[in-house]
Amino acid sequence: MASLAGELMEANQRWFIGCIAPTTIPPRADGFDTDAAWLLAAHACPALHPPRGPEQRRLDTALAEVCAAIESSELRERGIALRVACDPFVLGGWRTWQICVIVAELLLHAARNSRNVRSIAVEFGVADEARCVVVDDGVATRSAAWTRGIVEVDGLVAAMGGRVDCLSDETGSAVMVRVPRAAL
Repeated sequence: MASLAGELMEANQRWFIGCIAPTTIPPRADGFDTDAAWLLAAHACPALHPPRGPEQRRLDTALAEVCAAIESSELRERGIALRVACDPFVLGGWRTWQICVIVAELLLHAARNSRNVRSIAVEFGVADEARCVVVDDGVATRSAAWTRGIVEVDGLVAAMGGRVDCLSDETGSAVMVRVPRAAL
């Protein structure tokens, strides 16, 4: 996985990965399917609620909330370990919410469109530009579901003036979102 992230860090490279169609997950014993579980978790996650006015939010705290919601609704029952790393960073509420939505989409994309995923890592950092990397250890191949997921994320990122780079090999998949620091 580290080699994937390293390759994405190289300047001016644009990679595309593919993923297999999502596996069908049997309904849970309590009658909820994974989409319903995710909707309930998202509803309870304050970081996935858009701000109601001008406010500041801590991105590290918000990303931890999003990851906890996705872990409880999508990953725990499937035995997928999740790790998140983000230095303390305060942003406007609107931008924090946008980043959280993008990360949620990327996590769900990794969990649903890769096969044999055992772990997913999310790292967010800011230097000359803001970078968010979502890496998984699953096996991915191109599909219509994969394309739709990346196109949706690409549109959200493009609205912030950023870009999405993707890479995959037999050791896993990595998606890096790059946004100019000035856009934060």
